[in-house]
Amino acid sequence: MALAAGFGIEYAADLGGGASVPAWWSDVAFAAAMAATAPAILPGAWSGLVHDRTLGINALMVIAVSAAIALGEWSEGATVAVL
Repeated sequence: MALAAGFGIEYAADLGGGASVPAWWSDVAFAAAMAATAPAILPGAWSGLVHDRTLGINALMVIAVSAAIALGEWSEGATVAVL
């Protein structure tokens, strides 16, 4: 839901005109989407790195989401996290 809301807010902010939606609202929605998926991803990433010493899909997702956040691409990070 937060991912869809983020894209909707981003679309409304890009329209300009009569829509007075701050662009940072979409970043908040994308952050909420990433926070909602963190409990499903982080334990598997930690377990793989610490116990199995493997770089599994969960660890790669954490790296990809972190890189997207660092680059300012909140929508990309949220999409990776949710999908």
